[in-house]
Amino acid sequence: MINEDGVKGFHWGHDTFVSAVKQLGGIPEEKPYYNSYALCVTANMIYSDMAYSIAEDMGYKTPAEVPSERMALSCYRKAVAYLKDKDMNFHVRHYFKKRMYGEPSVM
Repeated sequence: MINEDGVKGFHWGHDTFVSAVKQLGGIPEEKPYYNSYALCVTANMIYSDMAYSIAEDMGYKTPAEVPSERMALSCYRKAVAYLKDKDMNFHVRHYFKKRMYGEPSVM
């Protein structure tokens, strides 16, 4: 996973992200939609692909300028939307396997 800012790997580790979600009043697990691992992977995917546009939408020039709790909350909300999508077009397991193990993805 290569983030828009050029950093490789996850922006947030699992425990760090779950802690941030709880502090921000979010729900780290909502069955049957997602568990905390699916949420974390999806939020990291969103950060990786959309950090600059999220920053710009908030009035900043770069992701580094965005207060960390605001970025975490934005990625959390978008991740939940992906994971609870009624069309079910996003499959976090396929995404994770492709990014981590290079397995073919069917999305």
